Amino acid sequence: GYATGLAIDCHVEGGGNEDLQAMIASVDEFRMLIPSRNTALFHWCLDHGLRVAKQMNLMSVGLYNARQGAWIPSISY
Repeated sequence: GYATGLAIDCHVEGGGNEDLQAMIASVDEFRMLIPSRNTALFHWCLDHGLRVAKQMNLMSVGLYNARQGAWIPSISY
């Protein structure tokens, strides 16, 4: 996996949730969008002491193709 950073304006891609979990666990503090539809990753984050600061919805106009795989979006995505 890779990350452009672990902040709200950065994005993260991984081969699976384990890659994302390793990157999240490697930092002490951050603000990041965790897609709640990736329930396994979302529950892992809650189980490891992370908390929800703000719930956000992804909205689109027209056709939307959901991304596949493990990823964390940027606020500008």
